[in-house]
Amino acid sequence: MKILYAIPAVVLLALAGCVSSRSGSHAMGGSAALARHLVAAHQNSIVTVLGTLKTTMTVKGLGMKQENEAPVEAPATIVDATGWVVAGNLLLDPVSSMFHGPLHIQRGDQSFEIEFKAHLEKLRVLLADKTEVPARVVTQDDDLGLTVLAIEPQAGAKTSAFPALALTGEATPALHAPCLVLSRTGEACQRTPLVVRGLPVNALTKPRACHMFMTEIVPLGLPVFATDGRLIGIGSVDFRPPDLEQLEKISENQVRPLSIILPVADVRDLVARAQKATARVITVAQPPPALTRAAGPTTLGEISGEQARAFIAARQDAIVTLRGSLKYNDGHNAKPHEQNVECVATLVDRAGFAICGNSGKTAELKYEEQHLNFVLHDGTEVPARIVLQDDDLMLTVLAPAPKSGEKIPAWPALALQPNAKAELFDDVLAISRLDRSHHYTLTADTGKITACITQPRVFYLTDGHPGGENPLGVPIFLADGRLLGVTALQPMAMNRRPSRKSMPFDLALQQEQRLHVVPAAALAELVEQARKVAAKTKN
Repeated sequence: MKILYAIPAVVLLALAGCVSSRSGSHAMGGSAALARHLVAAHQNSIVTVLGTLKTTMTVKGLGMKQENEAPVEAPATIVDATGWVVAGNLLLDPVSSMFHGPLHIQRGDQSFEIEFKAHLEKLRVLLADKTEVPARVVTQDDDLGLTVLAIEPQAGAKTSAFPALALTGEATPALHAPCLVLSRTGEACQRTPLVVRGLPVNALTKPRACHMFMTEIVPLGLPVFATDGRLIGIGSVDFRPPDLEQLEKISENQVRPLSIILPVADVRDLVARAQKATARVITVAQPPPALTRAAGPTTLGEISGEQARAFIAARQDAIVTLRGSLKYNDGHNAKPHEQNVECVATLVDRAGFAICGNSGKTAELKYEEQHLNFVLHDGTEVPARIVLQDDDLMLTVLAPAPKSGEKIPAWPALALQPNAKAELFDDVLAISRLDRSHHYTLTADTGKITACITQPRVFYLTDGHPGGENPLGVPIFLADGRLLGVTALQPMAMNRRPSRKSMPFDLALQQEQRLHVVPAAALAELVEQARKVAAKTKN
């Protein structure tokens, strides 16, 4: 029955709908000092709920029964020092969120009743220090879209107060005034604190008072702060399951939830109800110290349009396009594969070494033919060749391939300064090029550093989508003009492939299959390796 396979797709659409499109995000402000203050004050309150969701789907009338077991992972917030945690229903148990009763299906003369049951098992809370503690569900509120869990230390275990976010001192958001969401990355990014921008775009009054807002991550169970550092509320979604009678015809627009900010009072009442149901005593956490603003470095927001254009013009010659085709064998097929290539490449050495991003692993590839060219700023095409590919950094180093005896002029290259480093919420600028059909026109995109990863190596996450349709190998600049690094795929996320059964629920993987910025220090080492390889090849 098609109906059995349409259900996971609907859940995926619902989860994807929680993430707003990027439109309007550049209007979102947000101080770097504030972002760093929020991380310092509250990062230990942001945890991860882990567990297993067991689901059963029974088709009455056909005698069919399908059981499934899938891992769940959801960011969450500790809201009480005795171990109360709030998380999003749609992340922990998407099946129960989607189906509140039996589903009746009519197929010609036959009618079917499909019943769904789901329950969570092996729940535990992964704290900021990577400690896992058992937990249990106390209450789930379908109206608010939140689940309250209680941390349950093992019998006899000594526990200190948990680092809790105080549900006090709430602020009322102003429409189109920027706000910040505090979260934590998944396993592939070492559970690092993450700060992203949001923008309240509408005040809703029905079925409850809340604010609709735009943001680039799933906000469920996460705190949202105003620009003065005060807590606005907890993120959730306003989600009404669609008409599941027409399940196979459901589109993304029909299941798109609204990202909302729940008022602090509503969340506080929810926790109080959970307290009453379990006879627990609430311990109110102390609010963090008041934010003291310090003068920071120049930001991109302070640069005029004229200055920005001069900034880009001084660097545009080093941003080129790699075009051509590759014929290679992957070791699995007798017939070679042929792939057309068109991507951004960044010149990082006066000898003409350029860096572009890999779209997949390259270790098993054996190139039989290379027909590649650098398309320069003025449209000139120069033959190029692959020198080195790094599957750890997911980057490729290329060099000019001049004809025998042809002299290579000095190339306009960006300086690789190993000391170029970023801090959380620093302003960054991405410069890229459109494709051939758009005449390789330059594009510029501003953003923020949303997370600084230090293990197993240093790299950065940014908001938005640098480079648009050509996001790999795009140079990212700091506000002072230095090259921070270039964009690449995350190899750690690529190594984690969920099974088909767990795909609808593995949102952590979905969020981590994103770009990251490889810093200039790593690029400098990569170029030196390529220089040695090129010298051996020449000799």
